[in-house]
Formats: sequence, structure tokens, C-alpha cells
Amino acid sequence: MYSFLYHWSATSDLCRGSYTGTQSGRLGKPRGYPPALLHIGLGFRTYLARLTRGGILEVLSQDFVRTARAKGVSPVQVILKHTLRGGLLPAVAYLGPAFAALISGSFIVETIFQVPGMGQHFVNAATTRDEFLLLGLSLFFGFLIVVMNLLADLLTGLLDPRVRHKGGTD
Repeated sequence: MYSFLYHWSATSDLCRGSYTGTQSGRLGKPRGYPPALLHIGLGFRTYLARLTRGGILEVLSQDFVRTARAKGVSPVQVILKHTLRGGLLPAVAYLGPAFAALISGSFIVETIFQVPGMGQHFVNAATTRDEFLLLGLSLFFGFLIVVMNLLADLLTGLLDPRVRHKGGTD
């Protein structure tokens, strides 16, 4: 709807009757990006905000936070130094799988909003049966997903010392 009203992408050409079926001049310009970014990220932002809020509320009820408040630490310091580290754990754990869903959602959104990207190349390769491009993109997307899951796990280890493994045998 916003793309029709604000002429953000090539879909607005449909309502004006100027869509020719070919790639328009707006393909590489950032004018078509706002609706695509809105559709890709809206669900993830809300769920991530809910996870962060829930994690922080859970940490705020723990004993060490009450102790910090009793010592006279300012509320801003309590949030930034004591609760944020533990409250972000659920959100950080969610980032790895969310990245996989974000990539798979970008295939469709890039095609609908005609935003140039690797997702659109993947869809074009599937429709034209370009097996080598499909294999290469699948390998690259798989590599990105593994790297993002690894980064999320490493960040979880940095935020929570209980998760760290010292090495050696148990």
C-alpha cells in the first residue's frame, strides 16, 4: 500500500499504468528499499524487542539487582551495568535462527519489491534451472547461516560466563 501511495518501488508503476514488464530505472536506487525493509524486519524487530524486555524484566527481579539498588546505584547504572548483560541473552540466542529466517524471507521480498539482491538471483536461478548458480548460492547462504549461528553462540559466551567452556575433559 505504501509503495502505491509514496511511489517507493516499481509496484507503484502498476497503478499509474507505466509498468512495462521490464526492469525499471528504479531498480538500483534506494527508493524501493523502505517497503522491502519494512516487510523483512518488522516481525523480527517486534519479537526481538519482546525477548529483550522479558529478559531484562527477569533479571530485574534477581537478588544482585536488588542489592545494587540498596547500595544506592542509580537506576541507569543498574540497567546498563547489571541487567542489560543478562537480559540480552534470550535476544542474542534468537539472532542466529532469525538470520536464517531473514535470508529465506529475502528471496520473496526481493522478488516482489524488485530490489536487487542475492535472493532475487536465487529465485531467477530456480526459474531458469541454473543448477550451478543454485548450488553456489545455497552453499553461500548455508555458510552465512553457520557463521551467524557461530557468532550468536560466541556472543552468548561473552555475555554469560556460565556458558563458557574452559577446555579439558570433565
